[in-house]
Amino acid sequence: MTARVRPLKEGKYHPSIVIGTNDPFKDMGTNYFATVYGVLTKSFSIVKGDRLALTAGYYFPLNKHSVQDGPFGGIATLPPDAEKSVSWRNTTPMGLT
Repeated sequence: MTARVRPLKEGKYHPSIVIGTNDPFKDMGTNYFATVYGVLTKSFSIVKGDRLALTAGYYFPLNKHSVQDGPFGGIATLPPDAEKSVSWRNTTPMGLT
């Protein structure tokens, strides 16, 4: 199970903020992805209406089995007709852990 909220939508001068959790129930299985995380995403205009989105976040593990621990980030290009929503962006992890 995954749950997340976006308390701050991206603005002209500030990033969007997302706070979420993966596998929050500690008593069910080994929970390799049991984490709470925070993410910042900011997009910038580039060529011909395309946008570049930069994402940075941090995983806080909920147990000793979690494989997600520490910083992560990503870069995505967004076409001009893309919906402006953090929830659809597919970012590529940069291996910062």
